[in-house]
Amino acid sequence: RRAASRDRPLWAKMRSMKAIAGRILEVLKSYPTSKTMPSRVLERKLGEDKAALAKALNHLLQEHKIQCYHVKDEDGHKTLHYKLGELKLKHLSSEELLVYQIIEQSNDRGIWTRDIKLRSNLQQPAIAKILKTLESRALIKSVKWVTNKNRKVYMLMEVEPSREITGGAWYTDNEMDEELVHAAKKICLKFVEKTFKATGRRATVGDVGAHVRGTQIIKTEMKDDEIRAVLKVLVYDGKLDEYRAAGAEDEDEDGLEYAPALCKPPKGLPEHLVEMLEVGWLVRSGEKRPESTKRGEDGSVTPSRLKRLFSEEEERAE
Repeated sequence: RRAASRDRPLWAKMRSMKAIAGRILEVLKSYPTSKTMPSRVLERKLGEDKAALAKALNHLLQEHKIQCYHVKDEDGHKTLHYKLGELKLKHLSSEELLVYQIIEQSNDRGIWTRDIKLRSNLQQPAIAKILKTLESRALIKSVKWVTNKNRKVYMLMEVEPSREITGGAWYTDNEMDEELVHAAKKICLKFVEKTFKATGRRATVGDVGAHVRGTQIIKTEMKDDEIRAVLKVLVYDGKLDEYRAAGAEDEDEDGLEYAPALCKPPKGLPEHLVEMLEVGWLVRSGEKRPESTKRGEDGSVTPSRLKRLFSEEEERAE
C-alpha cells in the first residue's frame, strides 16, 4: 500500500489530503466550541494514517482554518489540542497567532509580557511589535491591576477582567469609589437593624445581598462576596456584631449572621478606649460577649486582660 501510495500522481495525493482535511473540520465542528480536542481523540475519530493526518493538519493550520494548542494533561505532559480557527485570525503570521493563543489561554486573569516571552521563546522587541499589531486589530487589550498600576496584563478583547484585577464594584477607572462604599455601608446597616428590630432575627449575607440588589439604589452589580466585605467593615466599625449560625462549620463564611452591635462606642472615642469600654460594659451588664468579637487569646474576657487594659490607660494618662 505504501509503494502504491508513492506511485500515485500528485493531484490524487492532494485530493486525498483535502478529503482528510474536510473530515477534520467536520469532526471539530461537532465538538463544543469552548473546548479543544486532544490529538489522540482526533486520530481515533478519523482512523487515518498518522503521516497523512499530519499533512492535512499542517495544511489547515497554514490556512488558519484550525488552531493548535499545547495543553498540559493530568500528568503534567504537554499534548497537542485542536479547535476550529476564526476568520479574524486569518491574516495573522505564525508568530502573531502563537502570541494570540498564549494570551487566549490566560482567560480573565491576563498575562504579563514576561510570561509571553517565556512561553513563546520570542525576543522582547518582536513581542512588543506583535502586541501592538494585535491591539490595533482589536483582538487583545491591556488591563492594569487596580492594586498595582504598574502591572499591565494582556487578555482577549471580549474577555471581562477578573474582579481581582479590576477591584470589583468598589473601583471605577482604577480609583476607589468612596461614595459607593459609604452608600453600601449605609444600606446594609439600615437593613440589618430594621430586620433585627422587626423580627429579632439576624441577617445573613444572602439576606442583605438580596435587599441591596432589590432596592436598585446602587446601580453597580454587587456580588455576595462584596456584600460580605461591607458587613465585615461594619463589624470592625463596631456597628454590627457577627455570629456563627448553629451547626455552621468554623470555615464556613456562609454560616455567618449579623445583628446590631450590643455595645456602640460614642463617636470620637479614642481607639485605645473602645475595647476597654466594651469590656467594662459587658462586666457591669452581665452580658456574654459574642464569640466573634472576643479579644482574649482564647476568645474569653479575663480579669487579667481587663487589668492590663486599665494599666495601659493609666500609663497613657501619666
